[in-house]
Amino acid sequence: MLGTVISTPLTLQVFSKEIDTTIVTMQAEAAQEFSQRLDADPRYAQIPVLSERIAESQAVLAGGRTADPNAAPTVVAAQAERDAKRAAYDAAVSRYDELQAKAQCELDGSCGSGRPGTGDAYFSAAAAAAQQASARDTARADLDDAEAALQRARTTAGEEAASADARGIALARTDLAADSAELTRMTEARNAEQAAFDAENGESDGILARLEAMDRLSEERPMVGAAHFMLFLLFLCIEVLPVLVKVLLAFAPPSAYDRLLEVRDDEEIEAEKIRVDGRQRAQRARADLVVAAETDRMAREILEREMAQREEAARKAARRRARRLP
Repeated sequence: MLGTVISTPLTLQVFSKEIDTTIVTMQAEAAQEFSQRLDADPRYAQIPVLSERIAESQAVLAGGRTADPNAAPTVVAAQAERDAKRAAYDAAVSRYDELQAKAQCELDGSCGSGRPGTGDAYFSAAAAAAQQASARDTARADLDDAEAALQRARTTAGEEAASADARGIALARTDLAADSAELTRMTEARNAEQAAFDAENGESDGILARLEAMDRLSEERPMVGAAHFMLFLLFLCIEVLPVLVKVLLAFAPPSAYDRLLEVRDDEEIEAEKIRVDGRQRAQRARADLVVAAETDRMAREILEREMAQREEAARKAARRRARRLP
């Protein structure tokens, strides 16, 4: 007990600087752990979500139009139709140019039959070119219709996007106000808990915290634990030294002092026996006197009752004789 009581405070004092540093580390770890618990707390799980929603609402309000008319399904479909019609028209024009060049080549005699002039080969090529011109014109008309349909789709999508943007901005304003109020409430509650913990954690440097820090320091730096153990053994030896000396003296021959003490103890024991025997005799004598006194008292009472009875009997006999006289 003495070794523990003295060695522990002494170790705390000797390694006070190291223990203070360990306490600061433990406080920082506790603060980080508490912050992580707050982050995982279901009560505050909506804070990141609310922050993202507020950022999105602010972006909507700052950017104005958010919907792209060109991304509307009707516009995408009209765009694809226009692109297909343009491809068909480009193919028809290319084919017409090819057939027209062939007819011109037949007319020049530079290709085909090799005979210049308006022969059968030329008329055949010219007819094919004319037919392809009709197909080209049809493709051009289809392309114009597709272009007009695309413009109408873009106009309609733009109007719908503008209406959707107006509704989105109004909704964003409403959501921004509600989300900001809820985020402020949650943030204030979280900050209040964090502040309370920080205040408590900053004051957690008492004896219990220092003992925990010393145990942790002993695990990290074994020399601290060794020093504590050596101090414990030192004061333990000091504590058990008197008992150890007494045990060792019990195996040694008695000294003159011990023999004198033994003789003195025997004398005191004998004197105490005599005093006890005298007190017992005195108590028995007092008891005998009490018994004798009580016996005399009872004998006197018996004698007095007998005398009273005799006197009463004599009085009764005298009264009877008096009544018999004439």
